[in-house]
Amino acid sequence: YVWLNKGPEIMTFKAFGQEGRISGDNIIVDVLYATDITGATVPDEITLSPGASFTGANNATTAVNFSETVPVVYDLTDTEGNTKSYNVLINRLPASTIRTLDKLAYVIDGDTRYATISGNTVTVTLPYSYGDGRKNAAAKNSISTTIDFSDDLANAKLGSGTTVADGVAMNIDYSVPQSVVITSEDGNSTIYTINVA
Repeated sequence: YVWLNKGPEIMTFKAFGQEGRISGDNIIVDVLYATDITGATVPDEITLSPGASFTGANNATTAVNFSETVPVVYDLTDTEGNTKSYNVLINRLPASTIRTLDKLAYVIDGDTRYATISGNTVTVTLPYSYGDGRKNAAAKNSISTTIDFSDDLANAKLGSGTTVADGVAMNIDYSVPQSVVITSEDGNSTIYTINVA
């Protein structure tokens, strides 16, 4: 296409894995709440309009200290001597508050079964033979279990402290009391108690 010279422009700006929102001479980069923006960082990508170039200290390969309050300034010029400056600020998005246990699946004799979730109570129903003192009682000591929770930004652990990976099978001992603690990005936790029926 034919570039109609409107002066030097930043066409795209990317930092911390996020595309910046360009409005006039301001660029806002929205980052997740937990993103560490401390220390000098080189932008992931800056695309300039045809004929534009950097004139100030900051350019596409300069490590700068991005901030939520103090803008980083990028000065540009073009082949016709036009100039423009862009101010880049970081906008930290609110922390996620989601900490919901969506599904608990467990495998009995090769068959996948699903726990019943009611409020903060999770009921795992085991075969009669898995009861204490019965033929397969020892089988409940290690049952392959997969736990799914709603938010990728949350983390989960068993009450014992063992880390739970979202959607990844792990062996759980149902012969002892168990619970799942899901902690959202904002640091709050919900405890789900597992009942064995």
